[in-house]
Amino acid sequence: MKRILIGIIAVIMGLSMVACNKNEEKGSSSQLSSDSSLAQVESVSKDGVYTSEYGYSVKLPVGWSKVTIANFMEAFTDGAGNSMSFISGPTDDIFKSADEEYFKTEHFAGMGDSVEFIKYKAVEISGNKGHEVVFTSKKDDVVTYVTQILLGVGEEIYVFTFTDIEGENQETIDGLISSLAIN
Repeated sequence: MKRILIGIIAVIMGLSMVACNKNEEKGSSSQLSSDSSLAQVESVSKDGVYTSEYGYSVKLPVGWSKVTIANFMEAFTDGAGNSMSFISGPTDDIFKSADEEYFKTEHFAGMGDSVEFIKYKAVEISGNKGHEVVFTSKKDDVVTYVTQILLGVGEEIYVFTFTDIEGENQETIDGLISSLAIN
């Protein structure tokens, strides 16, 4: 579980830095490429609900677009660094026994001083139990507020990561989370 989460934090920082550096030189290469509009995201109904081939659906805010990240995860962004990403992997005993104490003490161990735990709560979405963890991550004086939903779905862990640059878009993040459904 920890390898998946470390990878997600790296992607979060990438999306955040893309937003912070969007006015820099356009000649630099990046593995991140954004669709030009929400209308180009596949499987989005007229009401803005995206249905993923991975078995979840979510209502995307107006103006958000899909981002392609090396074909191993789905991600969506508003272009300013706020984002939602999804990745899954096999469940493990650590995930099955995790609780608030685990997330406070062990989950972020080894990730350095740039990651700070904020809060935890047990959640259930579409009958699947899991965890909601909120933390901040700081790089180059940019603070990103991160909410992760980690759900046990069968023998998989579904990890949804929501980023909020500088903590100003919690209402949008809450809307994404409340619209989330496992199909």
